[in-house]
Amino acid sequence: MKSHAKSRFGWKELVGHLSLAVGVVGLLVLWDPFHLLAKIPAPPGAAAGRFGSAEAAATAYGLILLALGVGGLLLVRPAWLQNLWRRAFRFSQETWAELRKVQWPTWSEVWTFTVVVLIAITAVAVYIGFWDGAFTWIFSKVIHLY
Repeated sequence: MKSHAKSRFGWKELVGHLSLAVGVVGLLVLWDPFHLLAKIPAPPGAAAGRFGSAEAAATAYGLILLALGVGGLLLVRPAWLQNLWRRAFRFSQETWAELRKVQWPTWSEVWTFTVVVLIAITAVAVYIGFWDGAFTWIFSKVIHLY
């Protein structure tokens, strides 16, 4: 027997999620955070190709994917995107209201906490530096014995 319950994800949501994924892939190709494109060797004797270099090709393909992702989102307008600006505006209003309730420290408290943090950082740096120097000296003596 068929169920007449409405599915949580309709075709608009599916296309919206796929468009978002394509757009994210486009951004990653444009950004290339791990410099993967520089690690791909060109085949021997290969011409520069249509784009002239791997970076230009990655930029072109990244822009195409990004445009497809944004275009898909604008075309189908899934339910989770329809109220995005309204929800973002409400979130910023609520955040600002919460920030007004915060009891901010005085300048003397900020100065005191800053000095405490700097003293703690200096103490830890001296401690680590001492042990680093000690172990470096010990291991240099051991290595020179052999």
